[in-house]
Amino acid sequence: MKNKLVSLTVAAALSLTGVSAYAAPAAKASTKPATPLKIGTTDNDGMTTYKGKTVVSGILEYNLINEAGFPAEFTVDSKSKAMIPKVPKTNYPTQFALDSENPQIERLKLNKKKCYRIPMTIEIDGYYSSSYEGESDGANLLKIIKKGTPVLTNCNVG
Repeated sequence: MKNKLVSLTVAAALSLTGVSAYAAPAAKASTKPATPLKIGTTDNDGMTTYKGKTVVSGILEYNLINEAGFPAEFTVDSKSKAMIPKVPKTNYPTQFALDSENPQIERLKLNKKKCYRIPMTIEIDGYYSSSYEGESDGANLLKIIKKGTPVLTNCNVG
């Protein structure tokens, strides 16, 4: 009789809360806010390296077809733009290249014969910026924190 009462109590708790009475309480996520990168040094070739790591949101453009652009380029949204201070300050979008063979990108299992735009939030470090026209900015992708639905796009843009 005692076991049936416990089972009924557990079933009632599950139906009311959606959580098993036996489930351990969820651990609190220790989400500290992202901090902006710090501008490091600029070498004689106009390459500025940044210190630290940060979290940014935006759009990953994945295009292994058209060699005019970068295979994996990330455009930071307006909310995250402050995470990457520019030298000198510019009005153009904050964009940077990522390694298209990064394990985080490989795990997305994208068709390499198609092109995509994917909204996401990522963690980066190793950011660098070039002040010369035609040169690119780049960063190391540490982790994809949140990924939206990939949308197919035209591969011949650029």
